[in-house]
Amino acid sequence: MRHLLRTALLTLCVLTLSAASAQQLPVSRYGLAEGLPQMQVLAIAEDPQGYVWLGTNGGVARFDGDTFTTFTVADGLPGNAVTALAPGPGGRMWVATHNGTAIWQRTGFVPVGGAALAGATALASDGTRMWAIRGGHLVSITGTQVRPWSRADGLPSDSVLALAAADGTAWVSTTGGLARIRGGRAERVPLPAGSTPLQALAAGSGSVWGRMAGGLVRVSGGRAEVRRFTAAEAVQPGGSFTVDPRGRVWVGDGSGAIWRFGARTRGVPLEARFGSESGLPPSSISALHVGAAGEVWGGSSTTGLWRIAHQAFALYDTRDGLGIANVWSTAVAGGVLYVGTDDGLYRQTPAGFVRDARIEPDEEVRSLITSRDGRLWIGTEHALVAPDGRRIGTAQGLPRGAIAALTEGPDGSIWTGSTGAGR
Repeated sequence: MRHLLRTALLTLCVLTLSAASAQQLPVSRYGLAEGLPQMQVLAIAEDPQGYVWLGTNGGVARFDGDTFTTFTVADGLPGNAVTALAPGPGGRMWVATHNGTAIWQRTGFVPVGGAALAGATALASDGTRMWAIRGGHLVSITGTQVRPWSRADGLPSDSVLALAAADGTAWVSTTGGLARIRGGRAERVPLPAGSTPLQALAAGSGSVWGRMAGGLVRVSGGRAEVRRFTAAEAVQPGGSFTVDPRGRVWVGDGSGAIWRFGARTRGVPLEARFGSESGLPPSSISALHVGAAGEVWGGSSTTGLWRIAHQAFALYDTRDGLGIANVWSTAVAGGVLYVGTDDGLYRQTPAGFVRDARIEPDEEVRSLITSRDGRLWIGTEHALVAPDGRRIGTAQGLPRGAIAALTEGPDGSIWTGSTGAGR
């Protein structure tokens, strides 16, 4: 598991990959000898606790940073051939197989949806409900209820190609175009002329990205932008793609190369390309994931799993939108980086850091924690701020003093450590 380092910071440093395209990367490779149940890694997802889950044809494997733990039908999975993975509402991992879908419940898997979710090829959570593609059609899951969606509900077509969800919104690519579902209502999202059907979608940092033949599409703030691959870039068909916590797009192609594109407000620059010359296996990338800590994970249909570790430091300060460079704490919640400073709370966006309105500008944010259900708790110099915005202070029984430390107990309770006081 990740180790927590407590350090006094005057600026914010984040580990990232260097943009040099032909350098040898710190690549770790994992196969049967390291504990993978099977060499075909078809899906990768990460839960709020930092565990990385891997879908294979031999069950699902959970990696804790040191060892793999494999779960199969003996642990409650409906089948061993995994077709999709995603953390659901509350952070519990959902696993789709050819024979059905199940949810991880601490000690084993519990089936959900029955035959209506057997063979689901995509899963995504918008924070309150789960979405899936099954048999080329869209369904939503709320509790134990599975609801089909169609053109009658506002979709451009009944034939669904790709799915992504975040922040209460589901994005659905169909053969007839792109749709957005929020508040129980579907609406078509216009795409630029010349766009072809989006074969894959990824949501992150306020934008949704789609991959089409020969390029990318970004939809942000009601504006759609096409970024076509150039002949010089030579991005091969096939593969996978994802969006990292900083809003950058990673594209894995059929040759085994990965491409990183920037996320400026306007324009989508190519930042880096990595291939076999950088230590990656020369096989088509079937799954791609960038972890909350910035490491890059890739899965292949033939060569197992690989991971690119951190390599260089990126420095963030007032030039990147932070109001002050004295940083007390950081946390990632919902795929977004939050930074606690002497000047309030900031969150990272593709355009830089912006102030989070939950905290006043002159209030110090001393500690942050993401609980196991994926929600952000904020410790300030005056109070504990709960995910729903409630302020908990001396009137509610907390001792006086700044909340300098936060942790979560085994039962889900939040513990605070205050300056000049006990718990």
